[in-house]
Amino acid sequence: MATPSVAETASALGVERSVVEAALADAARTLSPLDDVVVDTVAADTISPEHSVLADERLKYLRAAVEALPEKMRYIVEEIYFGGRTVKELAEELGSTHAAVSQQRAEGIRLMRDGLSAHYADDPGQSFEPQSRITARRRHDYLSTLATATLGGITRSFSSPDAALNRAV
Repeated sequence: MATPSVAETASALGVERSVVEAALADAARTLSPLDDVVVDTVAADTISPEHSVLADERLKYLRAAVEALPEKMRYIVEEIYFGGRTVKELAEELGSTHAAVSQQRAEGIRLMRDGLSAHYADDPGQSFEPQSRITARRRHDYLSTLATATLGGITRSFSSPDAALNRAV
């Protein structure tokens, strides 16, 4: 018995020729397993649940680090990095110089690095060396506030949902 033609099959099924052609094309496809190279590539692009949780935790910790900054530094950091404002605009608004606002921004970043290094280092054995240039007392106050807001890297809700940082992230 010969294999029926596409036209004969379409006629027997009462469908259009294109439907039969599409069905035959699907049937002709073969499934092949993913080889190791493809699996490694796909797996490399997929974030594991563990990495996703760690990324979320780091983001919360960063929010807490910004929120714990002294008020003026926090305002400057939030406005520049999350409000899209320039140092020049902030200097005009605050009645300050470009250099003074830039110094506050830089010191805020250094202070946050201190907080992240002291409380959230990837290597627990890593020694803490302060980067900030403020007094030891002000640094201690900042680190204490940050430590209170976070529990050894397990963050608690620290900032309000309305904060500029939360809106930006």
